[in-house]
Amino acid sequence: MSAIVATDITEPNNDWGMCGFMSVLTALYEQNRLPGPVMKGHMKTRLLAEVKSYLLELEDRNAALFKEIDRFQAKFGAVPLKTFIENVRSMGSQHLGDDPNSYVGKNATVAMTVEGLLDYLNSWCKVPAKTTPKTDHYPGIIGLTNDAGDLRHWVYRYDKDNIFNYGKQTTLNSVLGQKDPKRGRNIGFVIIW
Repeated sequence: MSAIVATDITEPNNDWGMCGFMSVLTALYEQNRLPGPVMKGHMKTRLLAEVKSYLLELEDRNAALFKEIDRFQAKFGAVPLKTFIENVRSMGSQHLGDDPNSYVGKNATVAMTVEGLLDYLNSWCKVPAKTTPKTDHYPGIIGLTNDAGDLRHWVYRYDKDNIFNYGKQTTLNSVLGQKDPKRGRNIGFVIIW
């Protein structure tokens, strides 16, 4: 089994709504800040373990932010965070080779607010992150908004014109030019470190 490449980290977002986590992990991977290799067939399982562990710690440390993220993800029609955590727990270590979709569903979502993603970076990843009003800053995590200004999607911007999104390297303009107004197509937030 081969080690992952950066596009492998964002690929699960084709099935799951965890773009904030995937964008952060892609950025950290590209900057050689992730510990140890991740084998290609284990990316989804490792991602689920990472998200579950962070959410459990967050609930104990900052219940208000946990509830804020839970409310935000309800806007996307996602299951409550506690249900997501229990679904991941049901996998257990004896099922690590199984298809994670059978435990969390094909459309597992943990939608992250700006404050949630900053907390994940600062408290969990120990990366001193902050938002910046400069929309042309890179590298960074970009929060894309719809025309009403609602946060809809996160991507990792690694240079002036390119991002990682849905398992591909693509241009920022291709995402900003999306026709569907419900999807994020405007730069609303930029997180840097």
